[in-house]
Amino acid sequence: MISLKGLNSASRIFLFTGIVLLPLSLVEYLFGFWYGSFILIADSYHGFIDTFSAFFYSIILRVIYRKSKRFPLGKYNLESLGILLASIIVLFLSLNLIIDAVRIISHLTVRGLLS
Repeated sequence: MISLKGLNSASRIFLFTGIVLLPLSLVEYLFGFWYGSFILIADSYHGFIDTFSAFFYSIILRVIYRKSKRFPLGKYNLESLGILLASIIVLFLSLNLIIDAVRIISHLTVRGLLS
C-alpha cells in the first residue's frame, strides 16, 4: 500500500504538470488557429486532455484513500469515470476538428482555390 505522504507527493507532481501544460496548450491552440494549422490544433487538444488528466489525477490522489459511504466499492472507480469523461472529450474535439477541416476544404473547393 502506498503511504499517504507518497500519494500527496504524486498529487503535487500531477498538479504542477497540469499547471505547466495548460498555458503551453493554449499557446499552441492560438498559433494553430492563427495560422490555420490543424496539426497544431489537434496537438493542443492532446495537451488539453493531458492537462485535464493531470488535474483529475491530482484531485483523485488527494481523496483516494478516504472512506466514504457514497463510494462503498472504493474511490478507485472514479478513475474509470475520469477515463470515460476524457474519452468523450477526445471524441468531441476530434469530431469538431474533422467538421472544421471538411468545411474549410469545401469552402476552398467552391472558391476554386483547391482543385
